[in-house]
Amino acid sequence: MSKISPSRRWSKRGWAPGLIRGEVRLHLIRGPPPPLAPPPGGGDVQKNMNKIFNNKMMKERRQELRGRMPKAEVFLWTKLKGSALGYKFRRQYSIGRFIVDFYCPEIKLAIEIDGDSHFQGDAPVYDQDRQEQIESLGLKVVRFTNDQIFDSLEDVINEIRKSLPSPKNLTLSEGE
Repeated sequence: MSKISPSRRWSKRGWAPGLIRGEVRLHLIRGPPPPLAPPPGGGDVQKNMNKIFNNKMMKERRQELRGRMPKAEVFLWTKLKGSALGYKFRRQYSIGRFIVDFYCPEIKLAIEIDGDSHFQGDAPVYDQDRQEQIESLGLKVVRFTNDQIFDSLEDVINEIRKSLPSPKNLTLSEGE
């Protein structure tokens, strides 16, 4: 087995340790993780929201996750992409220091797919804390397991539909 020697390379954030051949990239992130909520007292709300949603410092990680989505996420994505349910969903979207599997900014809905690792060790406690922090921003989080996706994808889609407001392009017919 060949030894991988450490190297240094220049990134937008300054010198960062990395590995030759790019098998694994490590980046130094200066400072604390992005805040989950705008600081009290207001300030520039739009500037603060940009730090919470899809933070630029997490872009590479989001791209990496999109490149290696588990099968359950791929199956669900085929039903969500292209505004298939009347709303545009994004995959691997960062909210604060977390990355959710799917997110619709327009209706503030996050969808999480839980694989086997989410039921081992401290993962359920971590997931609950993570969900509470995301919901503290006024977002709704719905969760499904891999088994639900594989065994009854249409039931999952119907549950997601129940979380959606009426599609914006549909109007009530007369008499309703």
